[in-house]
Amino acid sequence: MNPGKKENRKTHVIMLFIFFMIFVVLLSSPAWAAERDTLILKARQTSWKGNYDEAIAIYRQLINKNPKDIEAMLGLAAVLSWQKKYQESSDVYRKIREMRPDIPDGDLGLLRLKAWQDEHAAAEEGLRALHSKYPERFDILMLLGQVTAWQKKYQSSVEFYKKALAIHPDNPATIKALATTYKWMKNTEEGVKLYAKILEEEPNNINALMGTGILLSQGGKNKEAIVYLEKARDVAPDRADVRAMLGTLYSWTAQLDDAVTELQKSVALEQGNISNRNINNYIALGRIFRWQKKKEESIKLYQKALELDPNNGEAMVGLGRVYLFDDQWDKAEELYMKALTINPNDLDAKEALAQLKRFKAPEANIRYNFFESRLHNPISGQIASTFIDHRETFESFFKLSPKTTVQARYQHAERRQLSLSNTSTDFNVDTETVSVGLNQKLPYNFDVRLRYDVAQFTNDNAANSTTDLAKTENDYSGFFILTKRKDRHLWRISLGRELFIDTNPGVSTIENINTYSLSYDVGFSDSFSTLVVLSLDDNSTFAKLQQDHVIRARYRLPNYKKLQFEYQLRYLSDPDTYQNTIGVNFQNQLGKSVRYEASYFVTQSHNTLDNFLRNSFRLFFSWDILPWLTWGTDAIVTLDHLNADIDTIQNYQTYLTIRF
Repeated sequence: MNPGKKENRKTHVIMLFIFFMIFVVLLSSPAWAAERDTLILKARQTSWKGNYDEAIAIYRQLINKNPKDIEAMLGLAAVLSWQKKYQESSDVYRKIREMRPDIPDGDLGLLRLKAWQDEHAAAEEGLRALHSKYPERFDILMLLGQVTAWQKKYQSSVEFYKKALAIHPDNPATIKALATTYKWMKNTEEGVKLYAKILEEEPNNINALMGTGILLSQGGKNKEAIVYLEKARDVAPDRADVRAMLGTLYSWTAQLDDAVTELQKSVALEQGNISNRNINNYIALGRIFRWQKKKEESIKLYQKALELDPNNGEAMVGLGRVYLFDDQWDKAEELYMKALTINPNDLDAKEALAQLKRFKAPEANIRYNFFESRLHNPISGQIASTFIDHRETFESFFKLSPKTTVQARYQHAERRQLSLSNTSTDFNVDTETVSVGLNQKLPYNFDVRLRYDVAQFTNDNAANSTTDLAKTENDYSGFFILTKRKDRHLWRISLGRELFIDTNPGVSTIENINTYSLSYDVGFSDSFSTLVVLSLDDNSTFAKLQQDHVIRARYRLPNYKKLQFEYQLRYLSDPDTYQNTIGVNFQNQLGKSVRYEASYFVTQSHNTLDNFLRNSFRLFFSWDILPWLTWGTDAIVTLDHLNADIDTIQNYQTYLTIRF
């Protein structure tokens, strides 16, 4: 056979095989393309559901079929990064960069890995370089927004997200990310607007509900914030973070029982998890129970927080405050010092330690008191007499222990009574008083306070006084008070002896009033309380017991606790007198150092001899100038309307308190 013919036949066979293979490929390509697209979609869906291993298997199958399938390689690298397999993911991104240096996807993936591994500054630098080359790449702008926000460069983050929105104006992911940045930068106005836009499309979006609540609370609108957090709780009742945030807001608005319920639910949902949220829940619950004076429960919760995190300074300080107000100063100081050892810049620990030192330190008060009473003559209508009492007082308190405080006091008083009808001085007496006192806490919530005064009365200008003392006189006064407190109930028994100058006999004498009193005070709620006082006065000038009983009710506005209303009914015997008093009291504080108070009371008195109407005004001011120095003043002006006469009583006091 001709060799040439054999060679030609062989060539024809090869050509036919090649054409056949091309035909097969052409027939099969559309089918494979459709199958590939289906597999890509399946891989994405399974990865979004958290089935990472299945998604990786699909992506590897696609890459084995076509090693240059960039889309499959990008999907594989992304899923590996979600599994925190950063090295494997990095290897894939590098292959993409080598295969396709003309696109930024490989570099972008590597920079995303840097960002997720907390190399934020390096990631930002690389992303800015990519952005300069590809200014319209949406994914680069989104990642730049994230990276700058994580570094608290909030304004830069806002700018990048706004550029992304310029490309895709209604992109939900960008709107949500920008809203989150506004939340972190505490921009309530802009953040709430964006979250409102999200909630229009997704009314039950948990992150938007929580974000709105957080922003409103940051702006001081806690009650409005609670509305959104309550809706978030209803949508996702098993979200521990929602419960914890809602409980915190309840505590800030004095809804303590509701706060306890939500925080306890959050603790139950986090049971067994050693997380910052769970630790914070225990601390928040401990704080609320401390406010409610539930000492044992508070201690257990703070201790539970410290079991989970032995170096938690906030829990140490909170537990220390429980011990402080339980008079266990040594334990409190130990916890404060430990917190400062862990973090020398812990401001709460520093403040708590300073507070403890103020409690323990000796204290001195310097007071000046001016009292003046002007009485009118009912016939002439002119001022009949004026009584003036000037007092300078120095007193100091020494805390021998958390339960025992000793008081030492010296007081000088100048007392004068001027009779303006004949322009004479009834008496002019100096008083020197030395006192010792004791405040003692006893078991079972009993407290004892007592003071013993020794006073010497001396004529200051006897020659010009018509009814002055016959001689220098010494006498004693003081008080004894026993109290018992239980929850909202307070019982008090008191015995007191006061001295005064009497001119009725025609010559001034030192007289006394012994008072025996029993009182009961109960707070029905944080807003409403009542007080009942039963007293007997043993007046030496009358040598008989006189009754002096009081019933008083106080109501503080629940939504504006600075304002309080009061009603008081008082009965006095000999002659029988009933006094009805109504009044209003306003209290406020500026920062931590300035406190002030204003009161106005109207009293109407009825008895068989006469009736009068009394108006009383009071202003009080106190300023903590320094941690160891407080200045205050107290002014009371009373006007007694008796027929056409107006008797005036003025009492002004100013003081300095020094803590050593």
